[in-house]
Amino acid sequence: MEKLAGEWASIYQKEHKRTPRIAPSLVRNPQKGLEYFLQDGFARAGGEQAGYGKIAVDALRRCIMKVKDYEAFVTNENAPELAWTEFEKTCSSQGVGLNKKLNEGVVKGLIRLTQESRDYDYNPFRYIGKMVEFSMTDAFIALTNIKGIADKIAPFLLRDLVCIQNLEEKVPLEHRIFLQPVDRWVKNTAICLWADLEVRVPSWGIAMRIVDKCNEFDISGIRFNQGAWKFGTSKVKNMKHLCNQLEELL
Repeated sequence: MEKLAGEWASIYQKEHKRTPRIAPSLVRNPQKGLEYFLQDGFARAGGEQAGYGKIAVDALRRCIMKVKDYEAFVTNENAPELAWTEFEKTCSSQGVGLNKKLNEGVVKGLIRLTQESRDYDYNPFRYIGKMVEFSMTDAFIALTNIKGIADKIAPFLLRDLVCIQNLEEKVPLEHRIFLQPVDRWVKNTAICLWADLEVRVPSWGIAMRIVDKCNEFDISGIRFNQGAWKFGTSKVKNMKHLCNQLEELL
């Protein structure tokens, strides 16, 4: 656990630029705050490979260029539809499948979330960050209310936002389950580490076990989660070797 939350989490944070060092730029620049969510809001199977995050960011920037001002764009009541239209055009020009059923809700929903953050200079990164400090449950619900951002993507977005803003210690222990995205690598890492877990254990059960064990051993649950994913995807790569390679870490 210590090695996953140590060196492997550090590798993840460095490679994906998920450290508190970037917090000032995301907090002070509303456009960058929105781009954070657009970039990672498609972190589902097939979404990252298709490059939907980059397409969404490019679409936003073109929308802003047309009016020459970020706030002028996001305060336009038609901003969600305009962003989606640009997203459609970009997908078409790049020969990428649109996947309207899953993607339209994400694009429009994140723009609407931004419109709700007017008290925070239309910066959803600041808005959700402040929400986390007052109520992690509300932050989780605000994201999962966006069609296309399910209960796996929302914890992923919250995990890294809390990491960047250095808020983990402010999150009550019982709410840290919301900071545990459980993909196949994280789930199987937990199963390798704790013999009483089985494949049929639901994701929330895995998340609770991780939170409890990290608290028991005074380890950051966020760093453990990041490290487990990074170790699996970049070092192990083949799931059948996971348990053995975890043993080798010792």
